Amino acid sequence: MSYQDINAATIDRWIKEELGDYRVVAEIINTLADESVLNEKGQIDVDKLELITFDSITNSYRVLGEKVGQAFKDGAKIK
Repeated sequence: MSYQDINAATIDRWIKEELGDYRVVAEIINTLADESVLNEKGQIDVDKLELITFDSITNSYRVLGEKVGQAFKDGAKIK
């Protein structure tokens, strides 16, 4: 998988409301994924997607990294 293969996973959405220039409320209506990015259970494997994000501070694209914790479980330890 490479950054040029942008059709590996697609999320179709319907924009419900725009909240200024950068924030929107949207409804996910469909998710499509190439079999090459699925795990053995048929779920999307985020590591196989090689996701990138835009950094508006430095006007650059960043590669999203490794998993650093488990949602809801690790955060509960901080309380």
